Amino acid sequence: MAYGKAIAFDPKKYAASFSKKKRQLFLEKLFNIFRDDLDRSILIERRTKMDINQIPSRKIQMAIDVPEVIELIEMKVLDQQCDFIGSVTASFKVGLQKARHDLLKRVNDIEYKELLHVLQYHIDRINSEFTILLLDDFQNKIEEDFIIVIDKFIKEIFFKPSPFLKAIIYRNKKEIVSFNHYAVHYQLPIKYSEQNIEDGNYVLVDLDESIIVNPTSDDLYVFKEYNALVENQCFIENPYKETNFKINAMISNYMDVDKIQRHPLFQTALLYQTDIVVASKGKSLTYNEWVERFHYILKNFKGEEVFVRFISFNEWVNTQELIGINQFDILRDYPEYVEPFANAIADVSEQYPEKKISILIPNLEFEFDYDLWKYHIECMVEGRDQTNQVRVSYEYDTKQAMYEMEALKYLDDFVINLNSLMASYVEHTVFSRDEVEINTINESNIYRDLQYTRYIMKLRSFKQRCIISGHCAQERSILHRLIIAGYREFMVPASSTNHIYDVIDYYFSRRGQYVGVYYEDIARTEFYRNLKKKAEDPAKFKKRYRLYKKHLEEQKKLEEENKKDDKEKNEDPEDSENNNE
Repeated sequence: MAYGKAIAFDPKKYAASFSKKKRQLFLEKLFNIFRDDLDRSILIERRTKMDINQIPSRKIQMAIDVPEVIELIEMKVLDQQCDFIGSVTASFKVGLQKARHDLLKRVNDIEYKELLHVLQYHIDRINSEFTILLLDDFQNKIEEDFIIVIDKFIKEIFFKPSPFLKAIIYRNKKEIVSFNHYAVHYQLPIKYSEQNIEDGNYVLVDLDESIIVNPTSDDLYVFKEYNALVENQCFIENPYKETNFKINAMISNYMDVDKIQRHPLFQTALLYQTDIVVASKGKSLTYNEWVERFHYILKNFKGEEVFVRFISFNEWVNTQELIGINQFDILRDYPEYVEPFANAIADVSEQYPEKKISILIPNLEFEFDYDLWKYHIECMVEGRDQTNQVRVSYEYDTKQAMYEMEALKYLDDFVINLNSLMASYVEHTVFSRDEVEINTINESNIYRDLQYTRYIMKLRSFKQRCIISGHCAQERSILHRLIIAGYREFMVPASSTNHIYDVIDYYFSRRGQYVGVYYEDIARTEFYRNLKKKAEDPAKFKKRYRLYKKHLEEQKKLEEENKKDDKEKNEDPEDSENNNE
């Protein structure tokens, strides 16, 4: 549930409200973004062509980045009646057409169409970054909890959401699927609605029920009770501290570290997924943008271990240039995605020598894949303090990878990505906030292969940690079967703790020859541990095995005496006198 002030956002209308001075400022930022994007594309394209002047991005740079075209764009954009983003797009195309007659006279129709296509590609990318600038300016003015209302899907919202943003309401029903694939990674309620919600209305969003505009005091009372329940769950003691179960958190918004810090379950390790932030920007992040995120996570997370997962896209979450590109092509042809990422982790980790940082590489299937990535990552981060060297970890997320177990002997730990793995076993399955088809998953061989993985680890005496990650792991029946198979460490969204408690408690309650035996063993261990702490010399403390049994007998005797005393106090004095007569 979420409560806040409803505020509508439309990039075109918001940019149209700018003063002339502010338009000039944003236009300068947009030109800088455009020039940087062209320089980056030229760097990539010149690897395949010897003549730099034949590169499409270079031709566009020569045609548009000239004073005449810049003046034309400024004249159109600074006119208050024109759409800011639309006028920039139109001006770029007019500038290219003008340059065709002046600078690019030898360009034929086919080449010109190619240049238009490349220009549109750059325009889409700078529009994405410009929308991020608009959102940043829009959100910085708001200093109270708010719910953003938008007409269509704006993926840039997820790049750097405001800490005051409590929910998202969208109008276009066709984009439900797109929103679900982003919403599942964030701790934000995201809901479709056709209700008439005006700016300034206070709104209560309940994913299970509906959207309540200007809620009553009774509605707010339910909301406060719900929040109090969540807060109480956050501050209870970790019930699995003395067991071999470890429940860790996975996040996509780096600022969610503050939320998970209050929960006792999530105090050992953390998984930061980078897919959404890269997809929301539409291209690779810069070194400084990565440093900002990694520094925030390592500074605020109290645990000792952080896994940072490299990007892995699907048909819903991706960037335009990496559609259909595998991990090896990214490593070879798109170093701007890998090098700033690895260098930022290495540099920030030197400031936190007490932390153990791992780069988690997805979509690997063979031992050679792991060796290749490990070699390149180590080359990128070499020269740093060796006492806190960044490690490279392996993620199993395909059917083929499940059978390549030899790579395990080289790893300290590895992660099984249940979301991607299920998509590999069950055709056309991509996990979103929609319900998982449990029956279809149960009919596949995924559980059998997961049991086989545990069997191989025991058979060959592998000592590595095996961690299960993914949103699927929070589903009750799936989690229960994984626990039965022998898995004890999980990485799940912070919002799924209720399911975790229920499933693990059920497992403990049924463990042993008799129901409740396991909890009795834990109580006995805790009793002797407390005695050892109270001893004058804990090092010389000797365990007396009959002492706990004697303690239980004394406790039982004391309870019986207390019951007897309570019974005597509750008896009516007149009844006792009549009985005496």
